[in-house]
Amino acid sequence: MKSISKISSGIEGLDEILDGGFVPQQSYLIQGGPGTGKSTLGYHFLNKGINQGESTLYISFGESSDNIKGNARNIGIDLERVHFLDLNHDGDLNDSFEPYSIFPVAEVENESIFTSIKNAVEKYKPKRVLLDSITMFQFLNHDPYQTRKLALSFIRYICRKGATLLMTSELSEKSTKEEATFWVDGIVNLKYSDSWRKISIQKYRGSDFRVGNHALKITGTLEATNIHASYLADNIIFLRYLEMDGELHKAIGVLKKRLSDFERSIRRFEITKNGIEVGKKLSGLRGILSGTPETNRVN
Repeated sequence: MKSISKISSGIEGLDEILDGGFVPQQSYLIQGGPGTGKSTLGYHFLNKGINQGESTLYISFGESSDNIKGNARNIGIDLERVHFLDLNHDGDLNDSFEPYSIFPVAEVENESIFTSIKNAVEKYKPKRVLLDSITMFQFLNHDPYQTRKLALSFIRYICRKGATLLMTSELSEKSTKEEATFWVDGIVNLKYSDSWRKISIQKYRGSDFRVGNHALKITGTLEATNIHASYLADNIIFLRYLEMDGELHKAIGVLKKRLSDFERSIRRFEITKNGIEVGKKLSGLRGILSGTPETNRVN
């Protein structure tokens, strides 16, 4: 394939997988469950731009800029020079703006939000934009057709303004394959599998890339909620029933913890007359999060 100019993702290993980085002025979906590293990947992407003297914009729908900067700071990434558009504040949702016809809005709230985005893009002229999260479009309109129109209008506007766009997604794998595949130029999948976090490229328009799964390190997978609220939380603890040897057992584990590291193991726990007692690690098993674990086979 003909060599094309690319920009760095901010992560050396990911640049290698992407055959040099992202094609500029295109849109990319960073898809994965809670705690898989979607926001962190976005932090690196924006920080790389800042270090190269570029203007960058972080659009947040569920978390304040102070919290985001603090989370990034705790892993050694400085986002102080990143421009933020915090759409979580009531003022951003209700300020009065003139309509902007490029967005096919169906409600006043939608119009106000997209006009706020348009104003921020015109003001800061960013070269890199991170939207956290694309789930915003589902919240704004529950009709799948209107959701797709809103997303496509936003994506086309950002890219036409000369920016490279990354969007995180809490969408289910099935929904993403059916809908978001048509929205974006590239899809980066982050997921848990057994004792590793894996990254793979599902789609990359206009470029070669390294196919297959590439290990990053962490534990298994679990969809914490069915309403995509997990991206609002800093920490997620999960409880699970297991069927083992014809009996039900309870298991506990940590799926996500933003401000520090945590044990990746899953442990058995019991509710006793003295309260909750957390036991030993569950080892020698796979498929624990499915609810029906199997014994690891030794080849």
